[in-house]
Amino acid sequence: MGCQRIIKVNTLSEQEAWELFLKKLGRDELHPEVEEICKKMVKRCGGLPLALVTLAGSMRGVTDIHEWRDALEELKESCMGRADMENEVLPILLYSYDRLRDPKLQRCFLYCSLYPEDFFI
Repeated sequence: MGCQRIIKVNTLSEQEAWELFLKKLGRDELHPEVEEICKKMVKRCGGLPLALVTLAGSMRGVTDIHEWRDALEELKESCMGRADMENEVLPILLYSYDRLRDPKLQRCFLYCSLYPEDFFI
């Protein structure tokens, strides 16, 4: 064995990223001000599908414009000073984790992250 084949996978285009975000958000139409905020959030994800899916999932069901504005500010703060990180998706995951608010949910999230995907817990 010992062979490894490296396959380069490109990030999503802006349009693909926007479509994925909306799909995971569960909405087709947005208030114009919310749409503007969403586009800024999508841009921060840099076309990374995991970041887009995680961020949209954490904002799913949010209807209050003030909560959207606050979320964008929190996301900006979460990403500050992290440009040097090798893994650009980490700040988005951290933001999503922080939005859980309840320490019990945060511990549950961390516990589940110890297991591989699709593992029966």
